[in-house]
Amino acid sequence: MDSVLPPGIAYALPELRATASGWPKRREQLLALFEKEMYGPAPAPEPPKRIRARTLPSPDPAVLLRVERWHLGVTGPLDVLVALPAKTAKAAPGFVGLNFESISDTLENINHHWGLIESAKRGFGNVVACYESVAPDQQSALIYRSGFRAISLWAWALSRMVDGVEKFVPELDLKRLAVVGHSRLGKAALLAGARDERFSLTIPSQSGCGGAAPSRGSQGETVERINSHFPHWFADRFKKYNVHPETLPFDQHQLLACLAPRGVLLCNAQDDTWANPDGQVSALNQARPIWSLIEADPAEKTATFLRPGGHGMTEVEWAAYLDFAEKVLR
Repeated sequence: MDSVLPPGIAYALPELRATASGWPKRREQLLALFEKEMYGPAPAPEPPKRIRARTLPSPDPAVLLRVERWHLGVTGPLDVLVALPAKTAKAAPGFVGLNFESISDTLENINHHWGLIESAKRGFGNVVACYESVAPDQQSALIYRSGFRAISLWAWALSRMVDGVEKFVPELDLKRLAVVGHSRLGKAALLAGARDERFSLTIPSQSGCGGAAPSRGSQGETVERINSHFPHWFADRFKKYNVHPETLPFDQHQLLACLAPRGVLLCNAQDDTWANPDGQVSALNQARPIWSLIEADPAEKTATFLRPGGHGMTEVEWAAYLDFAEKVLR
């Protein structure tokens, strides 16, 4: 893991003006601006209800598994996989995330795509669900007629999953939770972490445009392309910046700053230039002064990780997640 921007790479982004005393208000203003111009609103939270819970056989003695169905509100019931370390003397830290697979597929690939066993061996739990069970990733889905958009809904669901942890998963420590997501779900994880201060650590994996990469980025996916291919992801107002993203009144370093003083780990891959890893590092470096401003150590709380290879979430990433989480969530 690294905290240093590679020499010669920089992005000219809007200045992050703030004072220590004024930062809480400025943070609220920034989040309101991102909601209005980029992500759109989120539904009001509702108390979660547990419909049922079922223990599953475990493929490894280190992990305990169960499936629960929670009703989270406007998006309806959600099946959630809860994976817990078998040996712990107190409430464990944990990861909350959405992934691209059904629960059965996650269990079938338990040693690969989502680090359930390795997490449990290192004393961490996981609460994970399939993102399309929250809101379908299709422009024609009825839920988008409401005015809500996908990234905002997926981020909202991550917070509602924390509500479920608080009520139904006492084995996890609510003060030591990380939110994690990959690709489009990395965008949602970043937004969820920025909105919800209950996440002590945010890990957006290869989140790219609309995530941790600057909208003013000169590499990889552009605002125009992402809005053209995925018009249901972002607020309609975001499309007015397609041709001239430099006219945006903000950029993603300001969303990253909204995580301070909590932890953030940006994970990328060398060959995944579409996600603009250099731009993400530049954005984080330009956000770091906020950690210092509010007397948090950016060297302790912020980091980047770059592996060889292309787009994907691998066991290598999970090892990096766990290494940093052990540091931040201790």
